[in-house]
Amino acid sequence: MCQRVLVPQDGSTLAEEILSLAVRISRGFNIPVHLVTVVPLDSVAGARTRDPDACQEAVQNAQDDLSAISERVRRSVGPKHVTMAVTVAKVADAIV
Repeated sequence: MCQRVLVPQDGSTLAEEILSLAVRISRGFNIPVHLVTVVPLDSVAGARTRDPDACQEAVQNAQDDLSAISERVRRSVGPKHVTMAVTVAKVADAIV
């Protein structure tokens, strides 16, 4: 049995379209939705040396975007059924 619906969000149209399916699954099985955004490690590694604030800014932007998405999902499935995380890592590793 499913314990949660993991929904990676990267700002793409496909990621946005998946949200409605995730909401339906969450409601149907009464399980939480976990939203995740991964700031790619390789994209911020070089930025750290050029601009130390770039990594923090990328994480903050991702957090802001995911918070807005989270609020929309919470209105559909309830506040107790939505969690979210933003991490800096290799994308595939973070999702697994």
